Amino acid sequence: MWLLTGPQPLKRSLVVNDNDEHQPEMPKSIKELKPIPPNPPRWEPNTDPSSITIPGLDTSASVNDQIDQIDQLITLKLQVLFLMVSNALDPNSW
Repeated sequence: MWLLTGPQPLKRSLVVNDNDEHQPEMPKSIKELKPIPPNPPRWEPNTDPSSITIPGLDTSASVNDQIDQIDQLITLKLQVLFLMVSNALDPNSW
């Protein structure tokens, strides 16, 4: 399955073999294949966790309150993502 923003499959034409079956014609040489793009750089953790900024987080609150706020922010984000996915999968919304 290809994503809309992902790479496109190779265009192949169909050929008929001796058994009258249709099969894809493979590229003639490796030179016809498109190069594979390199992977993006890997994520590396921040060396100073206190320098991480989170929009909407009250940095003057206690650590436990900040943890609760982060939990609420994550929950809200997941709810929005769930609604987006459920709307995209709902055949009535097409």
